[in-house]
Amino acid sequence: MSKTAVFVATTEGPTRLQRLTAEAPDVRSVICLGGRAMALPISPDYDTFVRRPTGVIEACYGHSAYRMDISDPIGSGLSWQLGAFVGHALARERRLATNNETYNRVVWASGEVNCDLSVQSVSDIGQKLQRSRDLFDDLIADGTEIVIAIPAANRAEAEEEISRLTLTSPSKFKFVAAEDVLEVLKVLRLKRPRKRPQLAISLPKKTVGRKLRRASVVSASIAGIVAIVLNIGPTTKNAVTAADQNEATEGQPVSAVALETHAPAGGKCAEVLFDIVAPQISEKRIGGAQTDKSANLHRLCKLQYRIKNVSDTKQKLWVLAARESLSGTSFRTRAVASETTLAAEKTLSLDARPPRRLSYKLNQKHLVFAAAENDQGQRDRAAALFKQAAAAPNQPALNALVKQARIAGIPVMKIARHFHP
Repeated sequence: MSKTAVFVATTEGPTRLQRLTAEAPDVRSVICLGGRAMALPISPDYDTFVRRPTGVIEACYGHSAYRMDISDPIGSGLSWQLGAFVGHALARERRLATNNETYNRVVWASGEVNCDLSVQSVSDIGQKLQRSRDLFDDLIADGTEIVIAIPAANRAEAEEEISRLTLTSPSKFKFVAAEDVLEVLKVLRLKRPRKRPQLAISLPKKTVGRKLRRASVVSASIAGIVAIVLNIGPTTKNAVTAADQNEATEGQPVSAVALETHAPAGGKCAEVLFDIVAPQISEKRIGGAQTDKSANLHRLCKLQYRIKNVSDTKQKLWVLAARESLSGTSFRTRAVASETTLAAEKTLSLDARPPRRLSYKLNQKHLVFAAAENDQGQRDRAAALFKQAAAAPNQPALNALVKQARIAGIPVMKIARHFHP
């Protein structure tokens, strides 16, 4: 059977996942260096990643404690989680290459994994790829297949660095910019994890559904009371008001729809993820005046904007996300995509789920700058204005740059939403 080695990307260089060993359920999971009898400082984070109720490994694969041996130290942060998850998935099918085993494929991974298995953006992707250049050169020389797995939000930065590294072996190289870990598992032809509900007691089949719903309501009520007393997180009364306040998209080269995934009444997003309850999914076209809508924030499991090229030519897109409290404080921007090529009728998905815990009203905007690929002048103007917009110090400055872009003939789509704790 062919085996796959996993390398976790770090800013100091790649570290190999050497071995995964299941331990007794009553001990904590640890990460050790090269078989030594000493746990690394990030071990508590790994235990949290593995063990329920926070961990996804036990939820997906049914065991609560492991020892992971790695070749080199991993510092702070959570970008090791994607590589760790892939390692567990491979080990489950006996396809993980341990330290002394040969392999014909390598997975190089960096990404943070949420409880819903979505892959969140991480920092320093470019530097991590640079520090792995020697590894890539050796693997290409040996004819080893390379799978680079990163978050979808880091696609532009990674593609730019991969191009700079000139990794030229198309038949042996795969690049996965994933929204969730299931996309990575699919590329590796690994089984979708079995999603396991955790039941404290055994119930007769006829009453399981009713008692689970009743338990959900009771748990939600208790959680709501605790949250009110401690002043933490959204309660069942807290809602998100989402208003699509776009200007009309007529004549724009791109259009957009909003895709929302909600847990049903009395359900939770974790129950949606593990197929305990069915999700409620809605799709809305963005453009023109929209009716305000309210929904429980803790039941909003996923929010995506799907941007579509509705022109008949290739478009270059730049996407900027901006956030601030509705009182005008804590303004910040983030470049989501930079000069991404989108062919006619193709789409680009953006993860727009707000923080699950809000202590203030939040104004969230996504700005999509577009330019025809065959118009070099328009592309240059769009790139320059996008760079200025990404560095805008406040919302008025950003608005002024958007106005400037439109005057210069650069189409800009604005998607605005307001969230309330």
